[in-house]
Order: sequence, then structure tokens, then C-alpha cells
Amino acid sequence: MHELVVVKQVMNTAVKYAQQNNAAKIIGIYLQIGELRDCIDEWVQRYFDYISKDTIAEGAKINIMHVPGVSLCDCGTFVQVTHDNIFTLKCPRCGNEKLNIIRGQEFLISGVEVVE
Repeated sequence: MHELVVVKQVMNTAVKYAQQNNAAKIIGIYLQIGELRDCIDEWVQRYFDYISKDTIAEGAKINIMHVPGVSLCDCGTFVQVTHDNIFTLKCPRCGNEKLNIIRGQEFLISGVEVVE
């Protein structure tokens, strides 16, 4: 459910940006979403379509770039994180099991495409 709240914030932010720039319509929103987020692209678009009805964002296409999960060990080693290995993750170099996730949980607006 948290992701639905984030999608609503994305829409509100995009509409505010468009209005500040005197745009007539939002035709696309570009997002960077971490692979460790529980987001399904189709549902992000569907929810956006639902909440954007009767706004200048109605009909906008959500374009998603997935950001891979990456963790950093205290020894300086970067390790790829996926849903499959997140609970069994170990540093291949030193065996440390307490790795810091540094990428893969993002939910960012990277662009808003508008027409005047």
C-alpha cells in the first residue's frame, strides 16, 4: 500500500511542476524505481491512471527505469542484492553478513514531459 501513496505524491509533484511551468498537459513521467521495491510496473501505471483522472496528468505514460540492488560491505566490496538473495546475502570477499544496501530502494522522479 505504501507504493500507492508514493504514486500519488509523484502525480502531485508532476502536476505542481507542470503548473509552475505553465504547461497545458503532462504526457510522460520518468521514474527510477529500485528493484528491491515491491512495485509492479503495470500497477504503478494503473493506479496513476486512476488518480490522475480529470487532471492535467490524465493519460500520461509512466516510464520506469529499474535500479539494481547493490550493497556495500565494510571491507569495501560491492554485492548485488535481489529479492532472491536479500535474506542470505554474504560478502564473497570476507563473509560478512551485515551489508549496507546503498541502491535498489529508490522511487524517484527523473523527468516530467509536458506540452504547453
